[in-house]
Amino acid sequence: MKTYSRAPVRFDPAGGGTDAPPYSTEYGGCFVNISVARYIYAEFEILGGGEGVSIHSHDLRESVHAGSVEELQTDGTLDLLKAYVKRIVPAGTSCRLATQSDIPARTGLGGSGALGVAVVAAITRALGQDLDRAAIAELANEIERVDFGSAGGNQDSYGAAFPGAKRIICHQGGGTDCEEIPMDPETAAQ
Repeated sequence: MKTYSRAPVRFDPAGGGTDAPPYSTEYGGCFVNISVARYIYAEFEILGGGEGVSIHSHDLRESVHAGSVEELQTDGTLDLLKAYVKRIVPAGTSCRLATQSDIPARTGLGGSGALGVAVVAAITRALGQDLDRAAIAELANEIERVDFGSAGGNQDSYGAAFPGAKRIICHQGGGTDCEEIPMDPETAAQ
């Protein structure tokens, strides 16, 4: 089965940084986050047995191949994408993951969070898992922060998983709520 997903990048006009631990877990945080019509795309396909694992980033022009999920090594090439595959794809599954970004890396628009949301959505859908937006955001963020080891908060993944303008609240001690901010359709289209 082949699945496709896309997730928007975002900007944060207010409260940025209050989503990152230790601040968010000690004091809570609140920020406004608005999706932008620039996307990260993911395509995931489960292959026949024995074909191994192929991962490709079109915009970075990098690829990796391994005989199995278990053989994926952290070596500086597409390590974040490998982290998603290693966490979610069952051992022994042959698969192909391809990504593409409308924006360059390190723009400050939450690209890694959008990448995670798009990849998690595509993989879990192909595996028959029905995750809601919050669960996709949480899993994407956990893999980026814990498995991959990138510091930061959860605003990028929530910003990508929930479209439009939103107020995101990080609760003291943990937990996140996302509330839509209504916008005039004409303003949103801009």
